[in-house]
Amino acid sequence: MAVKKLTISESEQYIEKGKQHYLYKLVPASVAIKVAKMLEAGIEPVFYDSKREELLDDLLADGDVLIYPDKKNFAKAKQIYDALTDAIAILAFMPCGIEIFGFRYEVK
Repeated sequence: MAVKKLTISESEQYIEKGKQHYLYKLVPASVAIKVAKMLEAGIEPVFYDSKREELLDDLLADGDVLIYPDKKNFAKAKQIYDALTDAIAILAFMPCGIEIFGFRYEVK
């Protein structure tokens, strides 16, 4: 059985201004850690989770909380961020992976 690993490649089409946002630097690191933990534990990704779906619905409704967190909404931003990076880590296991926020994530 071949050892699986995560490949993260940067998209050339990403807007230069976006590279200054904290998510551009944090998301790849968070996803890499989550995928490494899943691979180390031998956990198969769960593609549907109602709690994650609820938090991702919050992302759609309150995306500005994630993009512009402050002291007042930091806990909500963290919940949404964790759900988002969980979803990206799980989708990285799909054939061809996922491209989001200027990066392609793929576990092969």
